[in-house]
Amino acid sequence: MPLPSFPYSNGVLTLFWLGAIGAAFWSFETYKTTPGERREAPLQWPAGSEIRRDSSRPILLLFAHPYCPCTRASLGELVEILGRCQGRVTAQVLFVKPTAVSPSWVQSDMWHTASRIPGVRTSWDGEAKEAARFGVRTSGHVVLYAADGNLLFSGGITGRRGHEGENPGRSARVDLLLARPTACQDYPVFGCALTAPSAGLTNEGGECRE
Repeated sequence: MPLPSFPYSNGVLTLFWLGAIGAAFWSFETYKTTPGERREAPLQWPAGSEIRRDSSRPILLLFAHPYCPCTRASLGELVEILGRCQGRVTAQVLFVKPTAVSPSWVQSDMWHTASRIPGVRTSWDGEAKEAARFGVRTSGHVVLYAADGNLLFSGGITGRRGHEGENPGRSARVDLLLARPTACQDYPVFGCALTAPSAGLTNEGGECRE
């Protein structure tokens, strides 16, 4: 006996799959545009910081998780900023290093990428102590301080997770370093958590996942 025919079954199935694809796309886009956690950066350079500050020019610090894929775009934006502001700023990238992992864990592909940026110093931040001093919770967060230690800018330099391109965070830093007026003094940070267990900090060679 032939099976009964359901003339609308194909259409319903198509609508179901289109809905599922749309929901997945919406979820992905929401993730890309949802900023990470952050706190207020101190208005003055933290007295307890062990980072050497250049008293002759501004200093820019970028805090990063060695395996956060979103941070690769932040490093690309850092290259753009330094290219426009050559010689006007001291730049350092600090990678979080938990006590339980070896130094080689920190020296990921991201570390080597940062190390190749001209004029940038790379180092690790044990147990994210420096990040805590500067109110940083998310990979890709940048703080910019003037030569006198006053905070100029705190926030992200990408417009969304893993996306390079012109955005208010990058533009504000360039304007500040070139002594141009800017209305933007902070900007959301789009990246993975620096210290949450889900970020893979306890897994040797693991990837940053949220």
